[in-house]
Amino acid sequence: MRSLLLIAFVVAACSESPPPTQEVTLGPLTFSVTADWQRKDTSKPGWASSMFTPSDNSRFESVTVVRSRRSDSKNMTLEQLLTSAQRGLRDVKISGLRAVKTASGLKGAEVSVSFKPEGMTGTYRRTHVVLAETDKTLVHILYTAKVPDEQERTLHVVLDSTRVDGQGGRS
Repeated sequence: MRSLLLIAFVVAACSESPPPTQEVTLGPLTFSVTADWQRKDTSKPGWASSMFTPSDNSRFESVTVVRSRRSDSKNMTLEQLLTSAQRGLRDVKISGLRAVKTASGLKGAEVSVSFKPEGMTGTYRRTHVVLAETDKTLVHILYTAKVPDEQERTLHVVLDSTRVDGQGGRS
């Protein structure tokens, strides 16, 4: 009987369908996010972001997409910029730096970190992806959670669908 229950659990876990998504834009970027996540936008000259959080946020999760002008550090690789950006986090432990390429052809780098947010005692995990939209514009996609989804499904929904208007998918 236990074996039968275990098999049923494994089959159910493997057949879990992805959550429904919605297509959104941030400037010329188009990407998908989980449909029931709420959006909060922020912008200032040279920088715009959209942060998404689930309505039931017991895992303390967020996905943030940021478009920014590339800084004067143009001689640095995306991997170097990404690693340098993590150093401002408290008690940061960096791991898993790798190159990435989206389905639409955007190239970049990804790093995983654990850190303690200022004013908090718990450790959070973040996966930070930076993509070169153009020579002058970067796209940051950050998945942050206190209790992360081990498959980082929400991050991959965003990353796999991110494109600049006119690249793949619907225009």
